[in-house]
Amino acid sequence: DEGEWEPEPFLKLHVMSAAIHYGQGVYEGAKAHHCKDGSVRLWNIQANAHRMLEGCDRMMMPSVPPEMFIRACEWCVAANRAYIPPYGTGGALYLRPYIFGHGP
Repeated sequence: DEGEWEPEPFLKLHVMSAAIHYGQGVYEGAKAHHCKDGSVRLWNIQANAHRMLEGCDRMMMPSVPPEMFIRACEWCVAANRAYIPPYGTGGALYLRPYIFGHGP
């Protein structure tokens, strides 16, 4: 599906979740910067999407299509734009996209 924005910061996990018992998960680290022209850009997000895909394959988990990964990161940046440091400060908004083993 296309996914949806979830403002709730809590996850409800089953006690037998593979993420808890086996550490089955993959994460990435991405940065969003304000640019001189006023735009906001995700730095090298295609590489992050590719590494997430490879990590899911390596962990034998369902993969996240790169287009969905990038779109989710863009949603996150748009929802948190107010927290991106201004251009010229050297700062960035750090994102931590992750996927973990959970379910039957």
